[in-house]
Amino acid sequence: MKSKLIKWVLSSLFLVILISCTLEEPVLPTWFAEWGIPFDAGFTMTEVLDDPNFITDTTGTGEVRIAISISDTSDEKTVTSSDLAIKPEDDSAGDTIDDLTLGTQGPEKSSTFDLTDMIPGPVVPGTVIIPPGMTVEIDLIYLLYYDIKYAHIETGTFQIELVNNTPLDIDAGTQITIYDDSTNTEIGTAIIPGTVPANSSAFATPDMPLDDKVIHTRFRLVMQIPIVPGSKDITQEGIDNSTSWVNGTLFDLTVLEAEARFPEQTLLITDSTSVIEEEHRIRKGIIDEGQIFLTLENNIEATARVKVRLLNLHHVLTGETLTDSIVLAPNSTTPKTIFVENYRIADYPDSNSGELVDYIHYEVDIVTDSTESYVTISQDDDVFVRVQPDSLYFRMIDGIVNRIEIDIDPIVKDDFDDFSKIDGTIYLDSLEMKLNMRNETNLPIDITLYISGTDDIREVTLDPIHATIPRAEEGGYLQLKLRGDENSDNDIVDLMSILPTSIRMEAQAFIDGSGSVRVGQNVWADYQIYSPLFIRIVEPSSINTDIIEEAIDEDVRDKIENNVKSAVFLFNIENGLPVGSEAVVYVSNDSTKLFDDTIPDDDSTKFTIRELIAAGNIGTDGFVDIPENSDFQINLTKDRRKLFYRNEIIYIGTKVILDDTDNKLVKFRPEDEISILGFFKFNFLMNE
Repeated sequence: MKSKLIKWVLSSLFLVILISCTLEEPVLPTWFAEWGIPFDAGFTMTEVLDDPNFITDTTGTGEVRIAISISDTSDEKTVTSSDLAIKPEDDSAGDTIDDLTLGTQGPEKSSTFDLTDMIPGPVVPGTVIIPPGMTVEIDLIYLLYYDIKYAHIETGTFQIELVNNTPLDIDAGTQITIYDDSTNTEIGTAIIPGTVPANSSAFATPDMPLDDKVIHTRFRLVMQIPIVPGSKDITQEGIDNSTSWVNGTLFDLTVLEAEARFPEQTLLITDSTSVIEEEHRIRKGIIDEGQIFLTLENNIEATARVKVRLLNLHHVLTGETLTDSIVLAPNSTTPKTIFVENYRIADYPDSNSGELVDYIHYEVDIVTDSTESYVTISQDDDVFVRVQPDSLYFRMIDGIVNRIEIDIDPIVKDDFDDFSKIDGTIYLDSLEMKLNMRNETNLPIDITLYISGTDDIREVTLDPIHATIPRAEEGGYLQLKLRGDENSDNDIVDLMSILPTSIRMEAQAFIDGSGSVRVGQNVWADYQIYSPLFIRIVEPSSINTDIIEEAIDEDVRDKIENNVKSAVFLFNIENGLPVGSEAVVYVSNDSTKLFDDTIPDDDSTKFTIRELIAAGNIGTDGFVDIPENSDFQINLTKDRRKLFYRNEIIYIGTKVILDDTDNKLVKFRPEDEISILGFFKFNFLMNE
């Protein structure tokens, strides 16, 4: 009741301020008048903790209390194709034309001979008698192979057919000796074992081998032809139609070297480039971006048409093996870039084997064009392929991933400015910090969290927290809880004890192990800090109230200096908090230095008034049920009155210093408050 009475008195005195400072006309020679400065201060816990991180919480029993609730989350860290990249080794391979071929040449028809070349003397119609043992030698018979200028034969055979259009029968044992006409080198002798009757033909047997022979365009044939003895009727028609010749066919010629008009040549190069030493091992993967550089050297004097096949790579839509074609000019070097995006890579030859890919196999099919002009080609001529894969970026890998580092952007929460209303060291008991980590990949993720908090002068850093987030198919979620209470020693309590103005959480994450991961899958973390506001104050903690600015006009200042009969400060404190307090009233002519306790009182510029008040009465539920109320009246000395008459403006502020709780916990409700009513009262002795 006393408190309410004083409040009423003080409230009524507010009217003094609303009245002009011109005093009433006297009705007596002397009289008293009053002037004063009232103010009120204080706060509820809702006002002190005016921060979105403090919430009003209702327990299951319906108890309303204040709790601290802080949460934040990191940006999602997305797996990129750069995270899923490999760089296969460079490789090179080449092949020579092991089976350089001229194919089959012929049959070519030789120059001809007739009956006159086989019978000495003039040939006239009639009977011709051939004596026993007659053998005719025919020379200067030529075979021409126009597609060959020169050839060093590796393998091949020469087939000879004697066409006898004469009326004579040729006896068994005809010998045909073949010479390279350009060098007059004997190539060999062919034997026709049986008889060749008139107007028939026969082949030499066996076919003549040409291995390691050197030939040119023209062959010269020297024939030893035995004639079957006996008489032959020769007609004019037989004489006229007796033209004969030799057919010569070069079968299946492979050459060591030749200058010729070549038919198509084929080569096949097969090789592979290794991916064994790569940090990621792939069972299956889809390439998002990448290219393979080829350098093809055609050392053949013929246009080469090349088809390159990358045997491990198949298009994701069609399933077709990656194939590209290049035309190589004779004796040229040609670069080629093969783009491999949207191709799936798997083991070769069995893409469903489930084995890790050790090599990227490639196959180069080469077919040369037939040449219209004469060119020189040897078996040593080759096509050479240099394979230089660029980095291959995947959008999906199924295999073994070796520590992809995922940098999770730091979470910095620094919107705790209102915490500074409580200046001191406070312990929040029953604290719990939940760390939630999420993984969308199908690989386990090793994560290390670093958490720290700072205020204006201090920093608390927790020990690093190590954990493994399960793969997505196992839930992809991990929650860690850090708890702190009065019976445990936990860094999270230390972190929150400074009531940080900033909390920072950063993390390093590594995707590692066997499984699958895709571009676009995310990793992220968040945290939640929660505690009912059960506080243990371990050193006095202060809260400053708002500053009041009061202007004093000249007439009042004159009367304070010259006409004061009495001056007092009336002070009422009602403490509804569960902790004892000291209320300090600051009066100064400088608002910037009002709360600076390092500046000593100087009555003409600053003075302070301090009063103690006990904690409110705490009921059985742990909350204050009856506030503690105290009134104080303090005389203002002559020196202190100087501050009021020497300054046109003065500033009044109040600080409440909460006592430590003697290692006990106290708890608060939103409506718990401490209120302060003050009145600087001056009585003036007035006269005419």
